[in-house]
Amino acid sequence: MEILEHRALRGPNRYSRHQAIFMVLDIGQYEEQPSDTLDGFTDRLIKLIPTLENHGCSIGGPGGFITRLRRGTWIGHIAEHVALELQCLAGMEVGFGKTYDTKDHGIYKVVYRYRVESAGIRAGQAAVDLVHAVAQNREFDLAAVIAQLEELRESDLLGPSTGSIVEEAKMRGIPAIRLNNESHVQLGYGSKQRHIQATMTDRTSAIGVEIADEKFRTKQLLSQAGIPTPDGAVALTLAEAVQIAQDIGYPVAVKPEVGNHGRGITAGVSDANELETAFASAHRICNSIIVEKSMTGLDYRVLVINGVLVAAALREPANVVGDGKSSIRQLIDQTNLDPRRGIGHERVLTAIAIDHMTERLLAFQARSVDDVLAANEKLYLKSTANLSTGGTACDVTDKVHQDVRLMCERVARIIGMDCIGIDIVAPGLDRPLQHGSAGIVEVNAAPGFRMHLAPTEGKARNVAEPFVDMLFPRGANNSVPIVAVTGTNGKTTTAKLISHALKYSGLRVGFAGTTGVAIDGVPVVSGDYSGPEGSSIVLREPTVTTRCWK
Repeated sequence: MEILEHRALRGPNRYSRHQAIFMVLDIGQYEEQPSDTLDGFTDRLIKLIPTLENHGCSIGGPGGFITRLRRGTWIGHIAEHVALELQCLAGMEVGFGKTYDTKDHGIYKVVYRYRVESAGIRAGQAAVDLVHAVAQNREFDLAAVIAQLEELRESDLLGPSTGSIVEEAKMRGIPAIRLNNESHVQLGYGSKQRHIQATMTDRTSAIGVEIADEKFRTKQLLSQAGIPTPDGAVALTLAEAVQIAQDIGYPVAVKPEVGNHGRGITAGVSDANELETAFASAHRICNSIIVEKSMTGLDYRVLVINGVLVAAALREPANVVGDGKSSIRQLIDQTNLDPRRGIGHERVLTAIAIDHMTERLLAFQARSVDDVLAANEKLYLKSTANLSTGGTACDVTDKVHQDVRLMCERVARIIGMDCIGIDIVAPGLDRPLQHGSAGIVEVNAAPGFRMHLAPTEGKARNVAEPFVDMLFPRGANNSVPIVAVTGTNGKTTTAKLISHALKYSGLRVGFAGTTGVAIDGVPVVSGDYSGPEGSSIVLREPTVTTRCWK
């Protein structure tokens, strides 16, 4: 067998309204050997991938595909189903697939949906290899392929925050172009385009991001505005940290002045010995260390978009509850079996890892991961409540007191951020914050949306909606007209005439054709650009406009 052509169809296409992988497959000798003529083929395939039993195929119910295998179907059709199932096994649920024969002997067009382009391409290659191996009764390392697909998914899939924004935009007819392998995305075309990177926008204040990144600078600005924050100071040495802790009184929280995702933060430090360990942990992240009074209360995250509080969540650090017989390690493993938990940001919750923070917390209590917890005893495994370290979240948006709402919206303007996450420690958000007993401990640029989109408990909040509203106000004209010319002869000439006419009607036009790419009549790239690359250059061009220039 040989793959003759293999590429991604990145939008609605002649085969499907979904993005899909297109593969031209030469099945060679198997054109004369459908599945029912290959001795033991179906049984070997089911043994290797039992979940193929769930595929309905044209019969329309579970087991339908297996029925087709036993009746006899061609290798191209089988490769289509295997490519889909490999993606599903790697955590990318897909269902659409179609195989078409051609006028050429043994040549088939195979189309199947994908979630992550790189993983979709690899799934097709692996499917062909797998089917060939099963047909020849050879071993095939399925686990290695799944692991590779999971790695591609994790490295290339948009995170939950960026993904939710892109999906919200697409629901409104606003197109999206991914500009790198990370989270930099263009929404819209031409002069109507906006850029995001995670939850930062092309208009997010650089000064605001810098202030949010410097935790002590943030504390000073907020304190000067009358907003409660914990007492504390910055230390460059352990001796300075000890002195600060003595001055403000234990317990204290120790954190790097610059950092994210809760790295290097230790709360509830109660004496000089614990302080030394916590200082070393923070020092690995940043040379300047904040030592501040530990706030006693619950951990909240408030999200403010475009100056308006849109969501609030009560967060709890990763923890396990004892049963009187299982070790802490076993309890962690049991917790990670929850189907809502996964690697990184792939699912609602993140799997709990036994890391330096966990080991440090256990050491503070003279415990190890092999100790058995008493029945119903709750043990916290992280000192911060970040979801990225295995924490959980409960939506409390409707319980936020009006004074707290106003305070958080003031914070967003004081820091100068269009989208900001505000971390608060307080007995509750249903009452005004009181100095000394509650306060803002941190603000975050590019805050994650996951805890609000899919909280562990409480109402889900579509926070991508106000975010896209901020970028593309409802009722505004957010589209750029596109003219596509196709045919046999005269395409470029016709397109140039249209472009010329539009230019002299007062529009700044982007053109792509067999002679190259031109912007406002000026050639920018030479060569045959009548394909996808030429149109992509035009659609990414920010000077292309839909209005007259006076």
